[in-house]
Amino acid sequence: MSAHLLALSHISKSFAEQHQHHPLLRDLSLCVNQGEVIALIGASGSGKSTLLNIIAGIELPDTGMVSIEQTVLNQLSETDRTAFRRQHVGFIFQFFNLLPTLSVKENILLPLQLNQLAYDQAFFELLINSTQIEQLLYRYPDDLSGGEQQRVALCRALIHRPRLVLADEPTGSLDNETADQVFALLLNIAHQEQQTLILATHNLQLASQTDRVCRLVSGKVTEQSLP
Repeated sequence: MSAHLLALSHISKSFAEQHQHHPLLRDLSLCVNQGEVIALIGASGSGKSTLLNIIAGIELPDTGMVSIEQTVLNQLSETDRTAFRRQHVGFIFQFFNLLPTLSVKENILLPLQLNQLAYDQAFFELLINSTQIEQLLYRYPDDLSGGEQQRVALCRALIHRPRLVLADEPTGSLDNETADQVFALLLNIAHQEQQTLILATHNLQLASQTDRVCRLVSGKVTEQSLP
């Protein structure tokens, strides 16, 4: 492994409810190496999605610092954070976030268009064949099942070969066989492209296949060994 790609330093985040602040993340610090695959586990409501959003610059921490290589993400303007995320981060959202007015193929290729990157036909075919969506390319998100939308979202997150991939329950809408296939694809591409992958999941069997397992509890991460 090379030097850290991601460093979280003293991250805190609270949410407001009925005029009270409830701490969700508390003085959380974590370093992740280039090319490392990490599983982030924890109970529902423990803050896994919020932590991924903070890493991506979608949300800002109340305190602390998020550094991706030489860039301190939470010191950038919202416009600059969006541009940085578009170029360097692939995000597989728990609820897909596909654009309903674009076809499956158009949704997948959108990051290439936004970043003005060349279209790699072989890599595109690898993604759609591995996720078994080659017959869906000209359909629209509203016509797809949840599992199909999840696989499209995965292809969209990977198509521009980002340095950092964040996956929020990427197999949650899939049956066990398809989940295994999709997870194998994620791992294979992460290793092939030397990507850093952070995977929030409840699936301990999948988590056990990663380089490191981090449990989020009481607002902090602790490393955990799985059988």
